[in-house]
Amino acid sequence: MHRLDRPLDRDTLLLGIATSRGLLLELLAGADPAATDAAYRLFVRRWIHSRTAGDGRGERGS
Repeated sequence: MHRLDRPLDRDTLLLGIATSRGLLLELLAGADPAATDAAYRLFVRRWIHSRTAGDGRGERGS
């Protein structure tokens, strides 16, 4: 389990919401569900990495 124990700022929250909404719109417009899922998973991995970078835990932090 990843711990994202640093507070989220408003801009970070809006980025996550906008990304999720955009990918949902892609699905509604007929995008390939597997490709959309892969894009979401990539976003989450990068977000976790950015939230844990610099604290010595990296993406495998707990």
